Amino acid sequence: TLMTSTQAPPAKTLIQGQPFSLVRLALVAAAAAAANALVFAIGAAAGASMGIDSPGYSQITLVMAIFATLMPLLLAGGVTWLIARSRPAFRRIAQWLGLAVALLSIASPFLVAQDIATGVSLAAMHLVAGLGWFFAVDARASHK
Repeated sequence: TLMTSTQAPPAKTLIQGQPFSLVRLALVAAAAAAANALVFAIGAAAGASMGIDSPGYSQITLVMAIFATLMPLLLAGGVTWLIARSRPAFRRIAQWLGLAVALLSIASPFLVAQDIATGVSLAAMHLVAGLGWFFAVDARASHK
């Protein structure tokens, strides 16, 4: 008789010493930036002025929206990756903390936006960036 194995293949594991994939971080950051560019365009088409009352600047541009998505994700992701290599538990803490910060910051655009459409658009961008962060540093999705 021919014997067949019903044993499941071995579970995929993280590459030794890597708390999550840097490639995945870069791809998710780029996808979040593209999604936020789309949110920007939809908001502008819906009448969002993208004007804000802020001492530093008064207008959000498409370039600013993309940059403000990419840079925090990539910089915080790189720092998290470095720390989590020697302290693996830090990745999970940073994952949830980053999402919490993004969710809490959703209210801030409404405090500075010159119109409701701008507030909604900027708040949606915060949500997109927060979700991008959460999935970019998720170890379960980073297998060889």
